[in-house]
Amino acid sequence: MIEVQGLRKTYGDRVAVDGISFQVEPGRIFGLLGPNGAGKTTTISCLSGLLKPTAGTIRIAGHDVVTDAREAKRSLGVVPQELAIYLEISARENLRYWGGIQGLSGKDLDDRVETILARVGLADRAKEPVKAFSGGMK
Repeated sequence: MIEVQGLRKTYGDRVAVDGISFQVEPGRIFGLLGPNGAGKTTTISCLSGLLKPTAGTIRIAGHDVVTDAREAKRSLGVVPQELAIYLEISARENLRYWGGIQGLSGKDLDDRVETILARVGLADRAKEPVKAFSGGMK
């Protein structure tokens, strides 16, 4: 379940999200609709732990995204607006970055990165910049 209560995010004097609350039950499909600048992306960024809320609480599967971020992130998947690959860094560095965002670190992160590289057939090219890869490899 996703529970959002009084979510507020500001940037200085500018209010990006102003006290929204909602709940999404397990197994439900939920969408955020609104005009450009309404705070949809900011809300998702707060839900996924990329941004820290100015106020309010967000719980994913019972875990607070601020105080129990690692467990909260394990229960949430996010599909970004754009291709979420940094072309100038290696496949390994990309996976380490995104794994870190998901709350992995240390040996857990290293093991997971190597497992994924092997699974997708990129272990031998893990150090190359992603910009050198074909579209399918990306």
